[in-house]
Amino acid sequence: MQLTNTLTAAVLLFIALQCDVLAACWVPRESPSTLGFIVKQPGNSTITGQFGHFDGLICLDPAAPDSDHIRLHVQTDSVATGLPELDQALRSPVFLGTEQWPQATFESETVRRLGGQTRYEVRGKFTLRNVSKFIEVPFTLTPSTDKQSAKLEGETVINRLDYGVGQGQWGDTQWADNKVTLEFSVDLERAAPNEGN
Repeated sequence: MQLTNTLTAAVLLFIALQCDVLAACWVPRESPSTLGFIVKQPGNSTITGQFGHFDGLICLDPAAPDSDHIRLHVQTDSVATGLPELDQALRSPVFLGTEQWPQATFESETVRRLGGQTRYEVRGKFTLRNVSKFIEVPFTLTPSTDKQSAKLEGETVINRLDYGVGQGQWGDTQWADNKVTLEFSVDLERAAPNEGN
């Protein structure tokens, strides 16, 4: 009986600790995080790049899943491909129009657990160039050993033309595929108590 009680207590303690780890709000660290994109071009070539400046908040609570929420703000003029001329073109009104629309944003509507302690899918409103569409993004959130940081990873696909990215001749998908893969590997740290709202 004593052994059974001890094991039960250990299991309950483990569950409580896991809930405490995940019942947290997190904020991203820009470095060494990656918030990137991939676009296919003819001839099996691709355009790849990333955004260097962004902020957000990720709050997940197993005890109150209805309160889960995720938001993200990306500074579109921080786009970088390693090719300065391409970066300048992407900032132009033909593509991202960063002067008129300096931010892309994501605001969650629902967060669904896919099983286990780390797998989720979030559905929310993604806004780019003042166009908003609902998208679904599967992701994992894995706390570090010391529980003070975590890794957020995942990817999804959007259609760039839905957001007006590619005006004029660039609206023709013979030059660049309509589908854009958004992928991310973001280092997180625990948010301050007043940030979790």
